[in-house]
Amino acid sequence: MVTADEIVAVAPAAIRLRRAGFDDIDALAAMYLSLYAAYDEVWPLDSVRHKVRQRLAAGCRAMLFEHDDRPIGAAVWIDIGDHVFLLTYVIDRPYRSQGLGAALFARLRDEQIGADREIRLETFGEHAPRFWRGCGFEPSFQGMRLCTEEDRP
Repeated sequence: MVTADEIVAVAPAAIRLRRAGFDDIDALAAMYLSLYAAYDEVWPLDSVRHKVRQRLAAGCRAMLFEHDDRPIGAAVWIDIGDHVFLLTYVIDRPYRSQGLGAALFARLRDEQIGADREIRLETFGEHAPRFWRGCGFEPSFQGMRLCTEEDRP
């Protein structure tokens, strides 16, 4: 079993991209939890499963990235017509920091989404913006949200 502190070197060509569906909710939920853990967020597993199920029911596409039949990453996106919105992209921690994330994103774009499609995403955290800039993304808008009374200082 691989621990979160170990780095597992894998060639991008050894990773299989597999279309995920409702039968893969647990595997997709595990990848979401891996992403949340990177930001010290803790979500109940049932809530994450529900979120994944809702996204699939709404027409989102999902892919699992597998090495030796074990999920090591995932992507979830929705085609909005004039562009694709990437909702989730995660590589499990032991497989990060070796260029695998960028290489698998290029394969996802070329093989599944379409190299000619505009892709948009929202990003946060310290490392994610740098990662996405390295994949060719540029800042394009400022996200906004409406705060509730309890969110205000």
